[in-house]
Amino acid sequence: MPEAAGRKEEALEHYLQAADLDPENTHTIVMIAHCYLDLKEYEPALKYYFRAEYKEPGNIKILRPIAWCYFALGRLDDSEKYYERLADVKLTSHDLINRGHLALCKGNKKEAAEFYKQSIAIGDITKDDFLRILAEDKILLMSNGVNPDDLPILMDYLFYILL
Repeated sequence: MPEAAGRKEEALEHYLQAADLDPENTHTIVMIAHCYLDLKEYEPALKYYFRAEYKEPGNIKILRPIAWCYFALGRLDDSEKYYERLADVKLTSHDLINRGHLALCKGNKKEAAEFYKQSIAIGDITKDDFLRILAEDKILLMSNGVNPDDLPILMDYLFYILL
């Protein structure tokens, strides 16, 4: 097992022990959810994020990972509902990329390109950062129905409209 994965599991164990001592501590609940998210264990992550959301409804730091977990699980409509709840806040570059991923998985390539364009236009990430993130997310995109052969064409279009 890679060392980083072992550290995440170790962190999870510590947070679970902390939760035994203080089960209502929202910070601990969120940290447990984050650990599960880092381990790509989306169902248990959602369980803990929902506990935190119940205690702090509307907290964007909780809504974002819920939207992502739903996306990773292929529950695109549920993911979209949570991303729509973020519409009232200033979306980050990563929010916009994730919205683009969601649009792409739902077959809306033009909308996806617009979200991707906005994510780069904000200036928080470069084109190279964007391409690295896209490469990291490629497996999830494919598991949600995206044809990998469409990605280079979409990137050509995106970088053309960014000129």
